[in-house]
Amino acid sequence: ATYIQYLMEEYAYITEGMVKLNKFEGLQMENGTLVEADSLIALIEAEQKPYMPNINEHGEQERVFNEFLSGKPDAYLGKSLMEAEEIPDVKSSFDYVLFLQKINTPLTKANRQQVAGYMDITKAPIGFIADCLSNTHERVVDGLKWKLMKELEGIAVTEDSPEFKKQWAIIERSTKFNHLSPKQRTNKRYVEPFTEHERS
Repeated sequence: ATYIQYLMEEYAYITEGMVKLNKFEGLQMENGTLVEADSLIALIEAEQKPYMPNINEHGEQERVFNEFLSGKPDAYLGKSLMEAEEIPDVKSSFDYVLFLQKINTPLTKANRQQVAGYMDITKAPIGFIADCLSNTHERVVDGLKWKLMKELEGIAVTEDSPEFKKQWAIIERSTKFNHLSPKQRTNKRYVEPFTEHERS
């Protein structure tokens, strides 16, 4: 598993010239929130299915619940949330390397229980984690540029410095994914529903 993760990192650089952005801590969660709608659009385009965001008339996510569980699904496919045919939980990968690595990463117990819980509440027969790759939000791109400047400040760097330009070109290239097709930017990891034993 470790070798596969490393090979995905090499593959991303060799095929697309992209690198991991995880050394720039603190921006991943912010980006995930900002590009959530874009990631759902990528899923819709990849699957050619009309997934609907779980947003009510007040612009808020609707909470669903049963006797034991409650939660706010990201989206659904069907006439309504409580008549869902499919429940996707949309996850926006921060970079191409992370997206590729997740393809071979088993679901965490928390991820599985979250989606299985949504399936149990709504009675949807299909649930999955949708790992999606959307262009990094411009606000986060600005944050990446600032963090790189701070990292290189010991060599009196400016935006015109050769070293900054060299490193920034790679990082900036690692934030844009629209040249990839929607199917190349989405991956589904299916979730098994709760067993009768888990429900009891």
